[in-house]
Amino acid sequence: MPDARVDVACLGEALVDLVSTKSGVRLDRAPAFRKAAGGAPANVAVGVARLGRRSGFIGALANDPLGRFLGETLRRAGVDVRATRRSRHRTALALVSLALDGDREFLFYGDRAAHFDLTLTAQMRRMIRNARIFHFGSISLIQDPARTATMEAIREARAAGALCSYDPNLRLNLWPDAGCARRWMWDALGFADVVKVNEEEMTFLTGRTGVAGGLRALTAAGPRLAIMTQGARGCAFRSPGGEGQVPGYPAHVLDTTGAGDAFMAGLLAGLLDPLTVRPIALPLVPRLEWVLAYANAAAALSTERRGGIPSLPSRRRVDAFLRALPVR
Repeated sequence: MPDARVDVACLGEALVDLVSTKSGVRLDRAPAFRKAAGGAPANVAVGVARLGRRSGFIGALANDPLGRFLGETLRRAGVDVRATRRSRHRTALALVSLALDGDREFLFYGDRAAHFDLTLTAQMRRMIRNARIFHFGSISLIQDPARTATMEAIREARAAGALCSYDPNLRLNLWPDAGCARRWMWDALGFADVVKVNEEEMTFLTGRTGVAGGLRALTAAGPRLAIMTQGARGCAFRSPGGEGQVPGYPAHVLDTTGAGDAFMAGLLAGLLDPLTVRPIALPLVPRLEWVLAYANAAAALSTERRGGIPSLPSRRRVDAFLRALPVR
């Protein structure tokens, strides 16, 4: 089998979101649910592919109908799924209800879910070594064997010279306790070049409520680039070249599921310079601000459709959206 050569290799969970068909109701009042493929790293892999870059997904998928649905969804989206393995455990489910403003309530099922049954295969290691960017999240750090596999993969990616991107996705109800969550999520920062958080995650990890202080604490832990997303207000960043704020874009918000993953996909696609193989150099502030504006646009567009993967925009859609905007 030929090596799996991709621009971005995403490791972690793929699961099924069951999204309420009615907005503005809590889960106990939801009349019905619509099935959608999800899981943050899987979402990012699809988002990167839709933005015109080669992406691969590394993970364990259940050998059940929903696991096969996830694998086929990723494959149809253009994601390289050769670095996946089948698990005897079942696919995890996330029930999602939507407030009228598009915000969400989650209920997870699957303590011993398939995505925690991750061990690295030779094919996975080849994909990691050949990727220009290696992206991982924090859910796979919750329990072994996925935790050990994730840390092994990070070390392999760094040794190969890949840019390491980290999304410390905070889902406290999946962890044994908050202390365990903070320990593992914080320790992973030391292996990342780029980290993206929201306000809740930044405060949880750093204990800071101020944006500037929180971003400084994140970069002091290891990452060269730290970004805090701020919803409709855009994002704030700190990099070796400076720090700043990049405004967001107006959107007709229907569902915010996957918006952070759309942002991450836009960020990683923007960081990929076709003239550079590796290592990927972080851009200077003017170029970085353009990349973050592109990521903000991808996130805004994703909120206008339901679901995680179904909402992720194509490159053509993002480019058309940006062309139609007045010059800032």
